[in-house]
Amino acid sequence: MNEREGQQVLELRRQAVLALSTTPTATPTRLLQDLISARCPLEVKYREVNVTRVLQENVPGKSGDGLLTISRAFNILEKYGRNLLSLQKPKFWRAVKFNNPVFKSTVDGIKGGRAILHLYGYTVEQSDGMSFPDEVQEPHHGKVAAVTLEVALLQMELDELRKGAHPHPELFSRFLLGSAGPPCQGGYQEEETVERPPPASSTDPQEPLQSMAMAGKWSDAKD
Repeated sequence: MNEREGQQVLELRRQAVLALSTTPTATPTRLLQDLISARCPLEVKYREVNVTRVLQENVPGKSGDGLLTISRAFNILEKYGRNLLSLQKPKFWRAVKFNNPVFKSTVDGIKGGRAILHLYGYTVEQSDGMSFPDEVQEPHHGKVAAVTLEVALLQMELDELRKGAHPHPELFSRFLLGSAGPPCQGGYQEEETVERPPPASSTDPQEPLQSMAMAGKWSDAKD
């Protein structure tokens, strides 16, 4: 990957993060598609989420069986991010509980799910849940937008990979087949933001945060 190609990918990512941060209910679909079309190492596109580790730990036996499980978990994690970016956040946005059935079957159904919550700002953890520190008044908007963008991007990549529609499936061969990915080649297009509802699931978009929320504060919290 040469310097110019790398800068193009980073600029696409910057524009996508800005678009999501500005309008959390919209998805910068064209920018995400352009990022997917960029034939470059995953580490170049994913600057916040350790996608390599997520795939290594959740794609058992070098098969594609874990891709759908990751996608479902990231569907819920994307909703967390969008809720935190919203001007009208859910009442109990500051905390999540581990015993919620949706959380247990999706986010906690993969290795590394809680690490995404930590990136969002849920850094105080006890045995029954995670929360923002008491001294934090608001989420870090830019950080949350960047993480949410990558969560949405990986979902789109995995969905296209499972459907056989990904333009560069060889990028994932080291996880599915044990081989290395190719160098970066990719184009650049201007931003186009497309309005769409949050990803569909069996729960209301606000429900994961509300139903997992803790009414009280924890004491003796540990990181």
